[in-house]
Amino acid sequence: AEVVIVGGGKAGITQAEKHARAGKQVILIEREHFLGGTEKYTHVAYEPPQHLGQVLLGTTVTGVFPTRTITAISDEAFYTVSADLIIFATGTSAQLPPFENNDLPGIIAVEAALKLLHVYGVRPGQDVVIWGNHDRGHARALEYNVRHGGGKIVAWLEKSESIVAAHADKNGMLKSVTIGSETETRTVACDTLCVDRDLIPNLWLARQAGVQTTYANGEVMVTSLPEHVAIVGAARGESSSPLEEDGHAGFAFRAVQTTKASTSGKWVMADTDEDLTYDNLNESYADGFQSIELMKRYSTFGMGPSQGKMSVLAGLRWLFDKTKTPADPFTTRPPLIHESFRLLAGSRFHPVRTSAFHAWHVKHGAVMLDAGQWLRPAFYQHAAVAIKSSDVTRVSHDRQDTSLPLTPAPAEENPRDHTAWLGVRGLPSNLDLPTVHAEVLSIRRHVGIIDVSTLGGIDIYGAEAGAFLDRIYTGYFSTLAVGKAKYALLLTPSGSLADDGMIARIANDHFYVTTTSGMAGNVYRELQFFSQRWKSAVDIIPMTSVLAGISIAGPKAPAVLSDILTKHAVPPAQREHLVGTPMSNIRVGGDDLRVLRTGFTGEITYEVHVPRGQAISLWEKSADVLPAYNGRPVGIEAQRILRLEKGHIIIGQDSDGLTSLDELDMAWAIPKSKKAFLGFAATKTIRQRPLTRKLQGITLSDPAAVRAAEEKNLTDNCLFVASEHRSGDNIVGRITSLMYSPTLGKWIGLAFVPPTIDPTAKQTLLAQTINGLQLPVEITPRVFYDPSGYRQTDNFLNE
Repeated sequence: AEVVIVGGGKAGITQAEKHARAGKQVILIEREHFLGGTEKYTHVAYEPPQHLGQVLLGTTVTGVFPTRTITAISDEAFYTVSADLIIFATGTSAQLPPFENNDLPGIIAVEAALKLLHVYGVRPGQDVVIWGNHDRGHARALEYNVRHGGGKIVAWLEKSESIVAAHADKNGMLKSVTIGSETETRTVACDTLCVDRDLIPNLWLARQAGVQTTYANGEVMVTSLPEHVAIVGAARGESSSPLEEDGHAGFAFRAVQTTKASTSGKWVMADTDEDLTYDNLNESYADGFQSIELMKRYSTFGMGPSQGKMSVLAGLRWLFDKTKTPADPFTTRPPLIHESFRLLAGSRFHPVRTSAFHAWHVKHGAVMLDAGQWLRPAFYQHAAVAIKSSDVTRVSHDRQDTSLPLTPAPAEENPRDHTAWLGVRGLPSNLDLPTVHAEVLSIRRHVGIIDVSTLGGIDIYGAEAGAFLDRIYTGYFSTLAVGKAKYALLLTPSGSLADDGMIARIANDHFYVTTTSGMAGNVYRELQFFSQRWKSAVDIIPMTSVLAGISIAGPKAPAVLSDILTKHAVPPAQREHLVGTPMSNIRVGGDDLRVLRTGFTGEITYEVHVPRGQAISLWEKSADVLPAYNGRPVGIEAQRILRLEKGHIIIGQDSDGLTSLDELDMAWAIPKSKKAFLGFAATKTIRQRPLTRKLQGITLSDPAAVRAAEEKNLTDNCLFVASEHRSGDNIVGRITSLMYSPTLGKWIGLAFVPPTIDPTAKQTLLAQTINGLQLPVEITPRVFYDPSGYRQTDNFLNE
């Protein structure tokens, strides 16, 4: 802006209107939700003019910086404003005069009392004493409002009078004040004392802008102003020289309006924030701390919530009386008030990553889910391939759901149409469960393909690659044969689960490491850190963005993979090798084709990793093959159900920062002969402690529990309470996963329960829902589907 005005009182409004009518770009910033300042308190009918430029109400300026930049916050926004001219119309603040017990509840500023009346409709008190500035209209406005609001003005001090002491009742509240003058002393009963005598200009922001001030003889003197700064209105006070248009001239503000008041007495507060009395300041001075900054650090004066704004005048006046030399106020720094991290973060920036198959997903009706930084298909609203009606009788594949219109592929003539490109975002409130369940059954009974490009991929080369991985992961990989792959578990230094995946050995000096989608960057960073720390002879190359991945899962996966490889011109001998071995890496047309045999879904599963540039061709070939095998593309919602049926955990959902391997029955992931890996020492210590919980399976058989799950009252964040303690005060565990299994025809889940529970004994616990229901849940073994794992064996493959 050309002109920024801080403060929407009468002076600020006048400046805004003047500059706006002159054709300048004006921004007026006011912390209240209304314009007019104290004019609204003294003249209720006051209405500001219309032509003021841009007005930001309910917005507080928090900082002014040397680059002529202003920061400000409202309830919902953080502003950064650049300005040619900054005008401060920030008014004044009342300071607490010194008298005995000046910190009692019931002692407030006149302006605060007016705000209570006019903004909140609250009368400040019944019996009111006014110690007000006779030259300002605020005290007169307060008197009028109190009288017409049913209250009483029991005293209004004359200019020659001052408060000597305040007195408290048995509850510590103000009950009376003692008023003194040169000739007499009197005590008046009251419940409110409204003060408007000692004022100080609100120049905290102006000083951040480069305005220099000092205090002497009861005056706050502005000694210089930068060219781009002006101060107007009440903040100028009684100017000893007129303010020039550009705001260069200095001026003096008469701060002390009171008669001589006593700073003696035990409870004469100088700083009510920190409960510091004038006696405390005298002690600081006697100890040698005789400047405002040193005294502040020694006594904590001015370090409370108001950061000295309520007490600075008391400190400056006291120090000047001691030294008889001008004193500068505290150094003022931004932010003026607290700024929340939520506002500092600004507009939510959500980086979006898409796989090589994203355009295909959008074109074929995928509802996309935000999975970390990635967009992944949650499910396919209009499946490209149907399942036999005999498989799933509940699903009607020809229905048209108008609530989720199909988003077309991005038009080439409009490459910037990012909304169309990203597709339908997020899960709808009415998740299409029949479609998700159809996808589950497609993999259980036939075959499906899943986009797994989001999984992290890292290549590790070097003669020490195997030994390096042995030091990182819980298992042995230096002894892994070329062409083999196996599960890999990574722990934190504290022994909890950090990540898992597969590690395959492509050559003697070449390993391929996969990670979960959300941990790819973290694992790569950790590997880099330890390779440099240990000076390991390895090269670590991130491959997540280089490769794309297709998971082919289901009993017909071998046949589908063979057909796909045929379409990809892979010779028959190599096709048989790829289908029948745990891991293979071949070159097809100059490209690496990596095939890993995995089992996250509980069925025979192959992950085919291919360079991103050639990936869409492989995916389309896969989609073309599916109809012959009653297969279909599958989203991650179905994949989550498939893994739950198999009892596989999701790290971070079914585990937390305190979860041990024994609690998950995963001690097998650490060879007994293994003596060193990340988290080894912590794991050894943890395993010496008695188990307090264990992850087991759960099922719902009680009709009320089933109904609560369907209505989303029973969820994966419910607590377990012991059956004999129905009051809910005996928490014994919690549910971590809960979903309906179309394969088994029932609700299943995972939960932490006491280790003494035998999962084969059909014991029940009470799950407590968010609305207070307590429902029986049966504890079961964790693997619900194919407990023996037969469907993933070579014997099943060769049937």
